[in-house]
Amino acid sequence: MPMVALFSVIGAYAFSNSLWDVGFMLGFGVVAYFLEEQGYPAAPLVIGLILGPMVGGNLRRALIDSGGSSMPFFARPLALAFVILIVGSLALQYWMSRKKLKACRAL
Repeated sequence: MPMVALFSVIGAYAFSNSLWDVGFMLGFGVVAYFLEEQGYPAAPLVIGLILGPMVGGNLRRALIDSGGSSMPFFARPLALAFVILIVGSLALQYWMSRKKLKACRAL
C-alpha cells in the first residue's frame, strides 16, 4: 500500500506539476475511504467521474445531429436493447428495494 500511495502522489503531481492536483487526489482519497466505510463501492463513483463528461458531450452531439429528436435512441435494435436493459435494471432495483422494505416492516 505505501508504494501505491507513493506512485499515486507522483502521478498526480506529474499530471501538471502542481501541488493542487496532489491535494485534490488526497481529498478524493479521503472521500473514497469514508464511502467504503459506509459500504458504498468507490468504483462506480470513479467510473462516473471519468465517463460522465464523455457521455454528456456525445449525447449533446447526437441530439444536435438528429435535430433535437430522441428517436435515434429507439430506432436501431442495439440502442433499443440498451434502453430496455437500463429500464429493466432500474425497475428491478425498485422492485427489490420495495420487497426488502416490506420484509423489514413485517418484522
